[in-house]
Amino acid sequence: MKTEQQILAQSMDMARHLTLSYYRLLRDKDIEKQFKCDGVKLNSAYWIMGHLAVSQNYLVLKMTGAEIIRFPWAKPFGMGGAMPAEGSEERVDISEILSILNQVHDRCLTHIVALTTKQLDMAVETNLPIGREKTARGVLMHAIRHEASHAGHLSWLCKLHGVEGLV
Repeated sequence: MKTEQQILAQSMDMARHLTLSYYRLLRDKDIEKQFKCDGVKLNSAYWIMGHLAVSQNYLVLKMTGAEIIRFPWAKPFGMGGAMPAEGSEERVDISEILSILNQVHDRCLTHIVALTTKQLDMAVETNLPIGREKTARGVLMHAIRHEASHAGHLSWLCKLHGVEGLV
């Protein structure tokens, strides 16, 4: 029988696999392209991948008491952030983003399965919209939902880029 921690880690990993499956469909497209919908600029696949690295680092590691991974290009990828300007130090190659994304994810999975029930029950102070449960467990559930919502954004970007065979 799996522990709650193993189920949370598995759910997080499954959400990441969904994200990566849509991202792989976009690799040969312009991943920095920002489409407009009714005059509103949508986030690019590039920004979404950087945002997921930053947000998982913060939500899962920092908010549940683990050591975060530090990287100098994080700021524009936080909540409410925007595409970093061309030529800025935050506009790193996508390979750097994917490397950090994978490092953060691996550390998160290891950290989650090592948490105790007492640590999952630990209260967290946040203004983030994580839901009713303001605990480390609630943060982890929110991180899973957050990743899945951005996987959905990547699926829309696939359609906008003309990727065939999507549901």
